[in-house]
Amino acid sequence: MKPHKIALLLFPGTNRYIEMYEAVKYVGMSPMLVHWNDNAVQKILSSVGVIIPGGFTYRDRGRAGLVASRNKQIMDAIREKIKHGNPFLGVCNGAQIGLEAKLVTAKNPDKLEMALARNERIKDGKILGTGFYDTWVHVKSVQPLGWHAFNLIMPKGKVLQEIVAHGEGNFQMELDTLGHLVKHNQVAFRYCDKDGNIKPDYPGNPNGSMYNIAAVTNKEGNAMIMMPHPENLDHGKPSDGMLNLIASMKKYIDLGCDLSALRGDLEGLHDQDTVELSNRMQAYKLPEHDYILEFYVTWLTTDNEGFSIGTMLNDLGYPIEDFSRQDYWKIYVKGDQRDAKQLAERIINSSEIIMTTKHDPVVCVPRESYLSWKKTGRGEGYLEEHTPERLPPGYREVQILTMEKQNLVGRSKQFNFSERLGIKEVVGVEFGKLWKPVFKMSFGDALEQVRHIEKHNHLSNPVSMTEERYDAI
Repeated sequence: MKPHKIALLLFPGTNRYIEMYEAVKYVGMSPMLVHWNDNAVQKILSSVGVIIPGGFTYRDRGRAGLVASRNKQIMDAIREKIKHGNPFLGVCNGAQIGLEAKLVTAKNPDKLEMALARNERIKDGKILGTGFYDTWVHVKSVQPLGWHAFNLIMPKGKVLQEIVAHGEGNFQMELDTLGHLVKHNQVAFRYCDKDGNIKPDYPGNPNGSMYNIAAVTNKEGNAMIMMPHPENLDHGKPSDGMLNLIASMKKYIDLGCDLSALRGDLEGLHDQDTVELSNRMQAYKLPEHDYILEFYVTWLTTDNEGFSIGTMLNDLGYPIEDFSRQDYWKIYVKGDQRDAKQLAERIINSSEIIMTTKHDPVVCVPRESYLSWKKTGRGEGYLEEHTPERLPPGYREVQILTMEKQNLVGRSKQFNFSERLGIKEVVGVEFGKLWKPVFKMSFGDALEQVRHIEKHNHLSNPVSMTEERYDAI
């Protein structure tokens, strides 16, 4: 009997495929590297299982997993395999891709019901750190043995030691979505300590995930997205994840990709661990302030993120003539509006949010409208009246502002302004991205295109982000 052929799907930026290749091979299956641009659909359909390994595909532009998840032909091929009972495993960036492509969902297969938001390391209600984090963690199998394709050889309560290495692994969702996942046994693994105790605070929870979620399956149990890496070696030896989780995937295929016989005896044995079902991600609360400064920041260097997202939208069929983005900073200030222009210049000269060697800022200042930055030397300059560029006749630009609800970037910048730089007038900072598609059509038709982009969440995940159309400068 030939070993089971497992497709390892690679996109630009996938970087954990060698470890996954060796892990799949170690447990007795036959890994097949499948590049996104080399007959990927046919190779996926010829396999008996699909894995998307970790990495930073397309450099996480837009948000982690977004661009790869919009490769419709490939995602449809994986969806077809899942539909027919074949196993799918998305690890780390593969989980982000699988979530954004809605390969694993809760109640509605056509809706983004979950997000993998920016990491928050929280202890006693305080944020100790955010963003990328790399460490060994423990995860606990919380479903009865044999409930899904990835726990066929490990009992409920089994604790695995695995590595996390991600910046956006914070599972977030509405409470009713979480309740649905728990009720239907779709939460597969949860972060815990070495003894299996599940505690919502860091270090037991390394990224702030609701319910300490490390992995989620579909209802049928043959598709799973997980943030920790089961494929890593442990000091040169096969890891817990390799020997239990990936080996379980092989056993599932050995059984003919059918869990019905096992599940019949397990119905109703839900995960009953008691952790408060609360949405731990807190939206940013606006501070008391006297006025607002807004900074629209254009990159003088190549806008690779704008190029990638614009290309993605073109590939999806949107008739976009040009596409760019600006960084957007909203600064809340306590003080006299008459000093607004001088404060804006201090903020720019501080280099905290703007590097004038690579950024070109336009500032909205109360009482003076929009001002451009005029450089007088390296890192120095002043603000003067802004003259906006005009589009050629017949072209229409619609601007879309996206912001993370957590506002972790803005909160860290506010701390730096106040505590490190001594700019005490700054009492709050929000950060976002202003996406600027240009269409050659009527404004009404352009708005229809943007509404379609919004409907399909191409620029933001509604669970963890806000999105609004924004007037042009």
